[in-house]
Amino acid sequence: MKRALLSFVLLLTTLSVPASAIEISFTDDVSYAFKASIGPNAYSYINSDNVDKGVSSVLGKCRSESELDCIESIEVSTDSKKWSPLTFKSYAPLPKSELFSYGSPRTWARYASYQVDNPVLGIPNSYSTSSWSSSLPDNSEYAVTVSSQGTMASPTSKANWRYFGLKVEPAKPTDTLNKDLRFKFKVRFNYLAPVVSGWFGGRVLTPALAVSTTQSGGKVATFTGGVMSVNQVSIEIPYEIYLPIYLTLYPELANIPSKLPTKTGKTAVSPNNPKTIQHWELLDNKMPQKAAKTQNYWSFERLENQVASTQIAGCSSADQISGVLSTNATAFELKPPTWNPELQSLDFKVASSHLDASGKVTQGFYSLLVPQNVAECLWSNNLSSNKAQISITDANGDTKVITESVKITDGNLNFHIAGFTYSIKRISVGVGDKKLAKAQITCIKGKQVKKIAGAKCPKGFKVR
Repeated sequence: MKRALLSFVLLLTTLSVPASAIEISFTDDVSYAFKASIGPNAYSYINSDNVDKGVSSVLGKCRSESELDCIESIEVSTDSKKWSPLTFKSYAPLPKSELFSYGSPRTWARYASYQVDNPVLGIPNSYSTSSWSSSLPDNSEYAVTVSSQGTMASPTSKANWRYFGLKVEPAKPTDTLNKDLRFKFKVRFNYLAPVVSGWFGGRVLTPALAVSTTQSGGKVATFTGGVMSVNQVSIEIPYEIYLPIYLTLYPELANIPSKLPTKTGKTAVSPNNPKTIQHWELLDNKMPQKAAKTQNYWSFERLENQVASTQIAGCSSADQISGVLSTNATAFELKPPTWNPELQSLDFKVASSHLDASGKVTQGFYSLLVPQNVAECLWSNNLSSNKAQISITDANGDTKVITESVKITDGNLNFHIAGFTYSIKRISVGVGDKKLAKAQITCIKGKQVKKIAGAKCPKGFKVR
């Protein structure tokens, strides 16, 4: 799967846009994660020095008790106690043949049959987005996409599955997901079993991910979480102000005119861009307090950026879940948290508008699930203290520290951090008696950098 690190959508400006002004939108179009799912078992071989063969599969409903690489069940609940099964209805129609290309020179081949289980290539039966109906009083109907992408070294080698994601959307584009709902997916894996490992990210409230092994050696993963509301932020600034910011982020593009933003138009920045937080920080004093739009989501995905700190990587098994993160922040780094050796903590940054689209104060939410064996490796005997410390630091260095009991559920340490407000926050999660608030922090003001023994930056400085 080939996902652009930064999605730039350049459109013709309207009369309402001043000359030499550019509109920058921080959005979370979840569909970016699934756009490579171009059809059932599509794969193409690209005769290029730098591009492998791409493979894509969209899973359908299991047709038997023994079938793997399929959706076993989907349930919905309003209280996490009583679960109602969704009823499978149909698959979205797709043409039997659809030509596509990624570049030139190339050769390509495509398998578009709905039943093409291929053990030689390790490609499962594949379908398209499916529709499911609910038995709840609102009798809603949902569009479900469960997809995986990967690469193949040659047309005859087994697929190397890397990415996996699942999402729920209203069947009608004009509808919105009910924010009071929780969904539970149970998915079986065989060829795709390698993707049930590493770090997962989500747009779900209080996520849960449990994995078991079948007698035949396959895996069954259960994904659970509530519908989450996320702010989308839009800002319009003069091109002359934005260009230096863009070049600060991408100095290597300074002498490539075709790669620079246009003087008028629109730029979309999504969370899968590794420089999203830096982008927000450079624009922070110009950001609007109110969101342009607030949208409801439900999605899980395996993080493509699996690069973790050495300490975290050393505590993680290659074939097991390393952790799960989920947040309602508009901007965040879609990658594993950073290990802070001084604080013995997992650190990450988030950002969003202070108000949602209705004008209400946005209540920040961040969930982090760490398997107990990974946590024991990271925090050693500190886990026995049964004490977790969470610090939330804003851009001025003001820090709030929360101490709570360690919660272990289904073999995972569960950190559900809520009740803070935005815009930019740095969150640190530690286990044991280490005082997060008294550690040294790095403060910046323009090009000035200071190390401060404490939790608050001097006036005019911000936490890096």
